[in-house]
Amino acid sequence: MPSKDFEKIDQRLIEVENEHTASHNSASTKSSTSSMTLRSEDAQEIIEHKSSPVERWALWIFLCVLLLLFATSWFIHYPDIIQVRATLTSQDGPKEIVPNQSGRITQLFVTNGQHVKKRATIAYIESVADVNQMLALFKQVSKADQLLTENKYCEISQLFVKSYNQLGEVQNAYQTFITALQQFNDYYVNGFYNRKKNMLEQDLGALKKMNNALGQQRKIQEQDNALEHENYEMNKKLFDAKIISAEEYRQDQSTLLSKQMTLPQTNSSLLSNQNEQRSKLKDLEQLDHDVIQQRITMEQALQTLKSALDTWIKQYIIIAPVDGTINFSKPIQQNQYLQSDKTIGYVATDNNKLFAELYWNRR
Repeated sequence: MPSKDFEKIDQRLIEVENEHTASHNSASTKSSTSSMTLRSEDAQEIIEHKSSPVERWALWIFLCVLLLLFATSWFIHYPDIIQVRATLTSQDGPKEIVPNQSGRITQLFVTNGQHVKKRATIAYIESVADVNQMLALFKQVSKADQLLTENKYCEISQLFVKSYNQLGEVQNAYQTFITALQQFNDYYVNGFYNRKKNMLEQDLGALKKMNNALGQQRKIQEQDNALEHENYEMNKKLFDAKIISAEEYRQDQSTLLSKQMTLPQTNSSLLSNQNEQRSKLKDLEQLDHDVIQQRITMEQALQTLKSALDTWIKQYIIIAPVDGTINFSKPIQQNQYLQSDKTIGYVATDNNKLFAELYWNRR
């Protein structure tokens, strides 16, 4: 092929390439122009948008709150763990079980965890006294104390028909009471007081009747003396007028004197009668006083015996102080030796509510 033809072909290729390049550049220019137009509209919309006050100040408000929180946390320090003092207590806490006497347990009536009533018997501590006699006597004394308030003395004497001789340290108080009770029974229950009082009252009644009779007799004697004195005065006038003899006048004088002598005798009898009445009244008062003294002595002996029994029971019988559940602090069994004034357990009450009292530093 001639070289001219090659030159024409190369020239044609260059033209096609230039056209293609121009066409490509034109398309690229249109696309760029369109993209710029779209971007300009979005930017214009953002620029022309007016924000609300909340949008304008929200960031500043949030920043201020955050700074305030940081500042507050700087001045206020609150630890994660607070150390305080506390006292654990309750409205009705457990009551201690404390023996008042050292000794061996002769009988144990409860077990650990058992529910008991107030004054229920927990255990007996060994003693020289017989516990059955002590409890029987305690019931009789309590009943007698109640009968005293009702003035039923005859029923009191019937309670103590049986005698006791194994009362240990309470034996002397028991014997003193029995002696006082027997003396009181002799005065009051067995009828000595009533018989003696009836005799004295009868004697006093007789003396009063005699006193009334003597009083009547004195009135009659006074009237008789008055009549005899009038008769004497009349006979004296007759004697002065010499109508009667001297012998008759002397007889009238003697009669008047005789009658006058009977009145002092009657007065003396009246005085003696009154003295005897006063003596009988004193005897009655002394009898009442003796009965009162015997009753007081018996009552005092009864109270002394009751106090001695109460002391013995507190020492040798362990009693539940309240209603609740038995909680022994150590194993307890029969024949075990216990020390006095040492806690062996507790009685947890039924309505026990625990609470704590806290104490802390506020600074």
